[in-house]
Amino acid sequence: MKGYPGRIIICGLDHQGEPVALYILTARSSSSRERILTVREDGLRVEPTRNAQGGDPSLLYYRASFQRDGAIIIANGTHGERFTRTLAIEEALGDELYEPDDPIYTPRIAAVFDLERAKYSFASITRAEDGSCVRSFFSFDALKAGQGHRIQTYEGDPKNPRAF
Repeated sequence: MKGYPGRIIICGLDHQGEPVALYILTARSSSSRERILTVREDGLRVEPTRNAQGGDPSLLYYRASFQRDGAIIIANGTHGERFTRTLAIEEALGDELYEPDDPIYTPRIAAVFDLERAKYSFASITRAEDGSCVRSFFSFDALKAGQGHRIQTYEGDPKNPRAF
């Protein structure tokens, strides 16, 4: 992985065949760097540090992961809350948009890891050059011990990252 990855979601099985789901938070701007991941009763939350100031709180702070109906849900924003109604990733995010953080328009990413059926799905919602929304969905169900997949928001130069 080269350059700036932004937010990263990884799902897979460890070497013993146990499910693994990770959320990784990196940052460029000062307001984004003033965030921490906190384990709460309702899941993993992205919260401000004591020194946090500036930025759009609706884009900076959110529940990044939680469990529901035998599944782990992970998302890089408030769009994760759409999974309180359904675990079907395309249904939950079918009309979701990329983040309105001009000029980089952060992609929205999400994963649903169905622990009972041992399968997971990813979503990536990015901005096309013409400003339209591109929604991509990926599903994996032939899981093997020691293997996994990742999705991330960016790649490339930290000063001018491209959607991954």
